[in-house]
Amino acid sequence: MRTAIFVNASTQVTISAQESGLTIEPWGGQAKPLSTTLVLPPGVYKISSTQPVAITPASAQVYVQSTSNDKNQFPDPPPAAFAGTTNATIEELRTFFTDARSYAFA
Repeated sequence: MRTAIFVNASTQVTISAQESGLTIEPWGGQAKPLSTTLVLPPGVYKISSTQPVAITPASAQVYVQSTSNDKNQFPDPPPAAFAGTTNATIEELRTFFTDARSYAFA
């Protein structure tokens, strides 16, 4: 599973996962251990997991995509309102969201 989180403005999110030891990685930054409540600054984040991850944002400033189909091109381009969360191209984002864990279940 891959989860993409696009954040327009600093927002608190609640994260529910069945797995332990997961991390959240910002575009261009270091992965950090995942906790149940986080305040995310503007940007793009990814979570890789083997089980679904539920993201509950405290505001409409967060857009979430997830997929269990690791053979598709993920993520889809975000809605126009979230296009400014990163200066990355969609191809760069798709590379960012490709990782070893994804291919383990392909």
